[in-house]
Amino acid sequence: MKKIKSWIIAVLVVAVIIALFAALINYGNQYTEHEYKLTEVSDGVYGYYYRISSRVPAENCECITLCCNGQVLSFKGDVGIVYSDGEPRVFVKSYNIHNGDEITVYVPQGTIFFQENLGV
Repeated sequence: MKKIKSWIIAVLVVAVIIALFAALINYGNQYTEHEYKLTEVSDGVYGYYYRISSRVPAENCECITLCCNGQVLSFKGDVGIVYSDGEPRVFVKSYNIHNGDEITVYVPQGTIFFQENLGV
């Protein structure tokens, strides 16, 4: 009887660990979507793109600074720039993990200023 109880407890502990692991993966995959209209940060420039790299702690990411709905915002994550002749806009998928956002910017060609990489 004692072996059966210890076996049931072990199975329950493993089941709880698996459930917590699945919940953690689900939390990391959840995101919210945002869309912003862009205005020029300066004459003919809709945004500033740069990369940040560091040694300890290792925090390497792409960044872009944009003027969205009248506010200057900086985004970290995977930045994609699509050149189009339509209205300048940005789509942002904000994930629940650090620096995991997906940023897709739609702007005319030549309106994003590419800065030097920043290292710390």
